Amino acid sequence: MIKWIDIFKQVGDSAVQYDPVHAALPWAGVRFLLQIAVNDTAKFNFAIESATSIAEKICRYAIVEDLYLCHKSPATDELKRALIQSYVAIMTYLSKVKFYFDQNTAKRIIKSGLLEADLDNYFDFVEAEEAAVDRCKDLVSQQYQIDIQSKLTCLLNEINGPLIRMDDALKKVQDHLE
Repeated sequence: MIKWIDIFKQVGDSAVQYDPVHAALPWAGVRFLLQIAVNDTAKFNFAIESATSIAEKICRYAIVEDLYLCHKSPATDELKRALIQSYVAIMTYLSKVKFYFDQNTAKRIIKSGLLEADLDNYFDFVEAEEAAVDRCKDLVSQQYQIDIQSKLTCLLNEINGPLIRMDDALKKVQDHLE
C-alpha cells in the first residue's frame, strides 16, 4: 500500500508541474496528508518487524549467558556489563514502542507526520549494544582458549616428566649393555 501511495505522490508531483499556479497549494495539502499516512504506516511496520529481532536477541543473550558467563575473568565481567547495557537498550526501545502504540491513533498519525522517526534511533542503539556484546563474547572465547591451552601445556609437561625419566633410565641400561 505504501508503494502505491508513493507512486500516486510521484504522479501528482508530475501533474502539478504543468500548472503550478493553481494546483501547487491544494496538492501540497494532499501530499502532506499522504506523507503522514505513509510515515505512520512505516513506523508501525518498523515496530512490528523489530519485535522479532528483539526476541531473537533476548534468546541469543540467554544462550550467551549460559555458555560464556560460567568462568570468572575480567573478560566475563566486561561481557556481563555489555549484556546489561544491551538489556537496558532493549528495554528503552520497548518502552518507546509501547508509548508509541499507547497514543491515540489520531495523535500518533499527526506526530508521525511532524516528527522524525525516533524509533529508528533507539533501535540503532540496540544494534550498537549488540555489537559490543559480540566483541566481548569474542574476548571471552579467546581467553577461554588461552586458558585451555595453558592447562593442556601443564598436563603435557606432567606426562613428559615420567617419560623423560624413563628415557634416561633406558639410556643407562643401553649403555651398560654395550
